[in-house]
Amino acid sequence: MDFNHYLNLQKSGDFVNAEKGYKKLIKESKIVVNLFASLGLIYLKTNRKKKAINFFKKELIVSPNNAVALNNLGLINLESEKYLIAKNYFLKASELSSNPKTLYFLGQIFTELRNFDKAINFYKQSNLLEKNADALCNI
Repeated sequence: MDFNHYLNLQKSGDFVNAEKGYKKLIKESKIVVNLFASLGLIYLKTNRKKKAINFFKKELIVSPNNAVALNNLGLINLESEKYLIAKNYFLKASELSSNPKTLYFLGQIFTELRNFDKAINFYKQSNLLEKNADALCNI
């Protein structure tokens, strides 16, 4: 089986078999882009945050500009109120692509950091890409 087979298992909600498959690929040194990030997502969805962090960081070693890993590390740090760390992950992710959620989370971070001008700017950018009532309320 290949990465896409296990990714389809993951997308269908079969986390147990997807996880086993990903680990098999790692053991066989069949490392591809998004392998570690996909495994990190499984760990995150099954409440194993520390292992998720490790796999997202491993993904960044394989693929330093992996938006999935960057955004998820940003989100984990945002939820842990580590705003400066979260900001760095989200800013790097925002340089790679215009993701409305990334921009919204940057708005939240700058709100927490009391930099309201930047927060408003990020909320507006997020809302331009995808209508978001929360972003509008925060503005």
